[in-house]
Amino acid sequence: MKFFLLFIFIEITHITFAQSPIIEWQKSIGGSFKDNVEKIIDTSDGGFVIVGYSVSNNFDIPSNNGQNDIFICKINRLGQIQWSKSYGGSGEDLATGIVEIDNGFIVCGTSIGGNNDFFRNYGHTDIVLLRLNQNGDLIWKKNFGGSENDYTRALIKTNDNSLLLVGYTQSNDNDISGNIGNLDGLILKLNMEGVIIWQKLLGGVANDYFYSVAQTTDSGFVIAGMSNSSSWGNYGTNDAWIIKVSSNGLFEWQNHFGGTENDKFISVVQLSDGKYVATGETYSFDYDSIENHGVAQNRDCFVVKISNSGQKEWSKCFGGTSEDDGRSIVQSTDNNLVILCQIHSNDGDIYPAMNGEADYWLIKLNSNGTILWKRAYGGSGHEVAKCLLQTSDNGYIFVGDSYTLDSGDVTGNHGDDDIWVAKLIAQENCYPILNLDKTIYQENATFQSNTILNSHSKIINSSSNIQYKAQKSIILTTGFEVKQGNTFRAEIGNCEN
Repeated sequence: MKFFLLFIFIEITHITFAQSPIIEWQKSIGGSFKDNVEKIIDTSDGGFVIVGYSVSNNFDIPSNNGQNDIFICKINRLGQIQWSKSYGGSGEDLATGIVEIDNGFIVCGTSIGGNNDFFRNYGHTDIVLLRLNQNGDLIWKKNFGGSENDYTRALIKTNDNSLLLVGYTQSNDNDISGNIGNLDGLILKLNMEGVIIWQKLLGGVANDYFYSVAQTTDSGFVIAGMSNSSSWGNYGTNDAWIIKVSSNGLFEWQNHFGGTENDKFISVVQLSDGKYVATGETYSFDYDSIENHGVAQNRDCFVVKISNSGQKEWSKCFGGTSEDDGRSIVQSTDNNLVILCQIHSNDGDIYPAMNGEADYWLIKLNSNGTILWKRAYGGSGHEVAKCLLQTSDNGYIFVGDSYTLDSGDVTGNHGDDDIWVAKLIAQENCYPILNLDKTIYQENATFQSNTILNSHSKIINSSSNIQYKAQKSIILTTGFEVKQGNTFRAEIGNCEN
């Protein structure tokens, strides 16, 4: 192993970069008919897995058994397909989430109607789990629910090596108990074999929904969604809703946000300081949504920062006069926020203007909710944003649906809606504080901070040339590793020098 440490002390200067990321590569995945995506995750080999559903049976889609089938696709770090699988019966089978586990993956989804020829549904709509090996082959499948309709929207792997699933349900029998109203928010904790450890329902006498979940630093969970129940202190019709539960699912606190129209959260993240930020949509123009740019019956991207006890710190609306909403949020390695939005506007905050009828829109905010950069991505047709990740090289990758025939940023459409995935290169390569905790797969890369760089990353390629650069200090903590044959250089210095 070659290991160089070079210390150069120079006068401290402050550098700010505010360039939006550009596309490194993009790919359309699908067949001749409608193909839709819900989630993307990064994998331990440096690639990614995409899940959704499809009615196609050609090109990138291996088969179809009826209506929509669950679709899983593994790509490498350059976007090349390594394998793809379809699972389902004659009814509607939809994947909504995936996690990587030892030697494979677990996929969650919803099975609707049909002849029970793949999933043995309790009712019309059930929650389903699939256990796959590393090549996407099916090991087992299970369904959960009651005699009414049960839906799942998100799945995470917990820090005790279990699974936590959230969604909503009308049932009150079989696997489901404790229903209060019509639709209640559902939490299911399961072991890695798909056996239920506990289940909880939360809600009021009306309809309540869970869409997103994140594990918190105290091993509990924060869940975001939407509530129409007045027992939670509802402002109007549907409110954006956030709820905190313990590691055992015990209620700790909840709060609602929005105004007198329809509002909801789609994605939530806990920040490094223990606080929370959630994003979604607002049709309101009062209470927490007074900044709404839209006109009546149109929505804005809605972002709320929330204290660790559930109180609002600030709320922001982003968009224009048409239909815009937030879909996915991450905290970036420089402790700012990056949000993937769906946009139809070409005014207000949406500048430069869209490429087509609807686009993806990426915005970066500082800790106070001020826009640092923004950019639209897409083609001349209709793009539907779904999920965002930050990658190990401090770039981003997003997925969604696209119905654009080779224009703008989008190429390779196979027909009707395709899954569109794009990898972005970060142009803002100097961060105030940089924390690296993911495996580094790049052959050549420089990571820079104008103050402190902390790392417990593993550099695993056999011939990488990796440089760390920071103005004040570089801290290598337990877990940092450089494989033999790599070149690693750490330099104390200014980002520009």
